[in-house]
Amino acid sequence: MNEHEERMMDVALEEVIGEKAPPDLRSKILDRAAAVGSGRIDSVGGGRPRAALAIAAALVLCLGVFWTVVRERGVSPGSANRDEGKVELTYRLLFPDTFGGDRKDAAARTRAVLDRRLETRGIRGAKVSVEEDTHVRVTLPPVDRATLQQCMELIVLPGRLELNVAAPKDTQEAFNKDKKVPEGYKVVSVPADQRRDAEYEAWGQGEVLVRTEPLLENKHIVQAEPREVVDPAGTRWTTFVEVDDAGARRLDEAAKELYHRRPPGLIAILLDGRLRSIPAVQSESFGGHATITALKNEAEAQAFSVVLKAGSLPVPLGRLKDGKPEPGEPELLRFLGPDK
Repeated sequence: MNEHEERMMDVALEEVIGEKAPPDLRSKILDRAAAVGSGRIDSVGGGRPRAALAIAAALVLCLGVFWTVVRERGVSPGSANRDEGKVELTYRLLFPDTFGGDRKDAAARTRAVLDRRLETRGIRGAKVSVEEDTHVRVTLPPVDRATLQQCMELIVLPGRLELNVAAPKDTQEAFNKDKKVPEGYKVVSVPADQRRDAEYEAWGQGEVLVRTEPLLENKHIVQAEPREVVDPAGTRWTTFVEVDDAGARRLDEAAKELYHRRPPGLIAILLDGRLRSIPAVQSESFGGHATITALKNEAEAQAFSVVLKAGSLPVPLGRLKDGKPEPGEPELLRFLGPDK
């Protein structure tokens, strides 16, 4: 192959696999093309069949390399290049009808939270912008599909943490009978895997009363990290939360009271309104920290750690579908070229 034909091959190779060929791969293709091109083939119409065949052989080999790359990366051929470029996600700020605050300020705080989340997650080069106080645009650097999925979940997770004191036994038993919610309390559903033993039968009927005013919130968190716990039941993942001095005082004041109840009182740990765990108070002091359990896996523990450190979203993010809000879904997802 002459210099011109080699340049043709280089262009074809880059078009097929989406990147410049490394030297060892290029050398292998040239050797294969030379081997095929050295065969005796009669000329038809005065053309250069050996060169054409050599280039064709190179393209075939390129195609084989392409399919190998696709197979190794675990992506479909039609979207392989998506892993090579930036991704742009646009979400609507889903202000509730009852929102009476400053929308511009809420949008700016939402942007700041997303900046911190992506930075904490280690996504370098991400950009977050606000458009007319109605939309947030997030541009991610080139990432693989697994990281993209994690980022999309991280962006829309509300991240609202609450620790609420559960009602005393007599108050809970009265609610179990008449289903009347006393003033200052709210009802929380308890998953089956969070039900407690016979000593706590009053709180084990699927619904628990907890104080409406949280004992602890996001503003008290100074650190959060995923932790792997190994016990006789197996391995599980948790998120360890450290709180500030004000939060530590509130926890310890509650602990002194709850520890002396019989049975010892419960504290419900809620994340985005869902009960994650409801531990009994085992001492008069929490030592300035709490642990969120019942997490599915390491990825979820990591996500909650990032969200709790970066803060909760001031406004839900999502899209409008048929005029109705649909939290968590982007209004627009675009795959950009690497130079965009």
